[in-house]
Amino acid sequence: LFFLSLKEFDKSIADFKKSVQLQPTSAQSYNNLGYAYLTSGDMEKALTNFYKALEIDRNYVNAYVNRAKAFVMSKKYDLAIADYDKAIEIVPNAFLVYYYRADAYVNIKEYDKAISDLTKALEINPKFIFAYSSRGWLYYIQNKNDKALADYNKSISLNSNNGFLYYVRGLLYFNKLNEPEKALVNYNKALELNPKGDKIYENRGWLYYKQNENEKALADYNKAISLNPNDGNTYYKRGMLYFLRKNDAEKALPDYNKALELNPKGYNIYSERGWLYYKQSEDDKALADYNKALSLNPRNAGAYYYRGIFYEIRNEPDKAIEDYSRSIEINPNFLTSYYYRGRAYKKKGEYAKAIDDLTFAIEIDPDDVESYMYRAFLYFLTKDYGKALNDCNRIIKKNPDSYQTYILKSNIYAEKGEYLKAFQSLDKALELKPA
Repeated sequence: LFFLSLKEFDKSIADFKKSVQLQPTSAQSYNNLGYAYLTSGDMEKALTNFYKALEIDRNYVNAYVNRAKAFVMSKKYDLAIADYDKAIEIVPNAFLVYYYRADAYVNIKEYDKAISDLTKALEINPKFIFAYSSRGWLYYIQNKNDKALADYNKSISLNSNNGFLYYVRGLLYFNKLNEPEKALVNYNKALELNPKGDKIYENRGWLYYKQNENEKALADYNKAISLNPNDGNTYYKRGMLYFLRKNDAEKALPDYNKALELNPKGYNIYSERGWLYYKQSEDDKALADYNKALSLNPRNAGAYYYRGIFYEIRNEPDKAIEDYSRSIEINPNFLTSYYYRGRAYKKKGEYAKAIDDLTFAIEIDPDDVESYMYRAFLYFLTKDYGKALNDCNRIIKKNPDSYQTYILKSNIYAEKGEYLKAFQSLDKALELKPA
């Protein structure tokens, strides 16, 4: 066991082999040898020894537990669960076995069963911190945010010096509860306790990015990469910052390339690099990246959206509409896909469909001024001047300095023959934006 603790696997295996030779009828000896093989990564030999231990003693709980761990590492989750079941049957109050079985259930996405096991573990041991944090994470992915927060709070009350617990609570505050200030406090505390937490820096950088604090975001991404240069996700996020916030394609492209080198199946990375290529007028490369993103994940709404814009700019509205429609099918609340599909319909002269799409966009976000503006323009083209003016007035209420809206109002009034109002609207536009 001493050599095993030092990860000197060859020496520990040699010692346990001697133990088996000296005690060939000892279940514990075979279990120990199996565990040495397990920790060294040799699943086949590990399982052989666990089976041997259980031949000797059918009620040897440790062998069931360790064999289950080997099954989990071999992705044989049903066999693992069966072994954990047997261990619990022998020792019903073994809280760690419930915890381990929960992990097996998580691997097959049986989250409710996993939560039930973690709850049982906590009934047996109410101070089992890892069960609270694990159950909190399961509540997190199920969007049971109040329960997740309660579990994270409890785990922190039991151990206030664990940086990971503050980190996951920060994720909850930022990603689910929309409380960035509380998230930041938790990320900062996590870094105070764990200054080398690269994922903490990465996620705090994402928080800063979303808050438009770009220099702070960049500093955090740089720090995360210095701590872990093999995490493609951080390069991807830094690439987005360089390109979308700093308009620096020259620095963004190497980051996207590095991210894909580390994560060749990163479909979102291909989507974003495709957008960069598109903006650099490298159309063939852009289209290749969009197609690659969709081959990796055919339900990638963002890639369909980007490719739709690509086709629209190339004056291929039918292909654009098809891609926008696919993105909406995947994500019915994809506001910008409705907006751009409406534009594509307008190019085809299908104004009624275009107006319908802009109306859907407005229903999703009643503050989306661009959708109101484009719908007002469409109402103007279809000579529905009353509705066009209503949309213009809504825009002005939300954005009183929109000179473009006053220009559109001027055109509407002119078409209606209300020339005084047309001149008044034009004067207002010139006041806001002198020629």
